Amino acid sequence: MRCRAGRTGRMTEPLEELLPATRRALLHRIAVAQAEGRAP
Repeated sequence: MRCRAGRTGRMTEPLEELLPATRRALLHRIAVAQAEGRAP
């Protein structure tokens, strides 16, 4: 995993660079938002 200066932690890195648990949690949040009609 690469370190980046000034990283905000908000979707600034490809999912492939995230830890598996973080990626899974993020994808779950997106799926829930979509299911509830809060995301495209």
